[in-house]
Amino acid sequence: MLIIGLGLVVSRAPIRIQWWEWRLRHAQTDAQRLHYFHLLGSMGPSAIGAAKSLLVDQDPSLRGMGVGILQQIDSPQTTELLRKASKDPDPQVRELAIFGLAMHRNPDVVPMLRERVWSDDVTSCRAAVAALGSYGCETSSSTLERIVREHSSALVRAEAIEQLAAMRCSDSIPILIEALDDLEPYDGSTTYEELDRVVEQWYQRQHSETAEKPIEVVKGRTVADRAGMALRQITGQTIEFDSTWDETRRNESREQWWAWWANRRSSGTATDSPSEPRP
Repeated sequence: MLIIGLGLVVSRAPIRIQWWEWRLRHAQTDAQRLHYFHLLGSMGPSAIGAAKSLLVDQDPSLRGMGVGILQQIDSPQTTELLRKASKDPDPQVRELAIFGLAMHRNPDVVPMLRERVWSDDVTSCRAAVAALGSYGCETSSSTLERIVREHSSALVRAEAIEQLAAMRCSDSIPILIEALDDLEPYDGSTTYEELDRVVEQWYQRQHSETAEKPIEVVKGRTVADRAGMALRQITGQTIEFDSTWDETRRNESREQWWAWWANRRSSGTATDSPSEPRP
């Protein structure tokens, strides 16, 4: 009887998955979609077929949910499906797929990410740069440094700087000091700026009646501002920089950073630079 019971449970799983996929496709509200999305995600590798089916739907939001299911399943098959989804016509689906590849931290994906950062699609470029930030300084810093120096998109350069700061790549400090000359403003937001905005909006909803004042989220105005913030984040130093200062004052700040770096190099004192990927 136990064997028969287990057989019934196993045989019912594919039926449930097919039913949940159908309900997801025909859901009338976002809450219903999320409900069936989470049910499918809980099924692990058994849901790969449903996710694969969603990836070819005409509705980009359903394709995005297919990607979301695959993000929760780490297998060679899901990696290949996410690779294909990273070329989806919809930019948000492409971005989700690239982040999904990074979540699995498959080293085989790194060459693709390094190639993608030089594509003409800024959304995918930024996502690939953010994804490289999950692999640690040893794997990613040289690519990110090249992006800071050479990439045509100011937003992508700012994202690369942000990732170097998040990983505390102290060997990249000279590149970041050089970036203090990059006064180009960037349109859009880096990954952490978007996260800051989400946190700020949540805070305002939770404390709209009791908060004395709104929380302030500091955002870099130019690539140089982002580099100044990164330098302070990596080193713990308090040397200020603001792209709106006049040239003389900006040069003074930059020279302070070069002097600090020369002193650290001559003294042989290393900064805190963990090379392990972020959790």
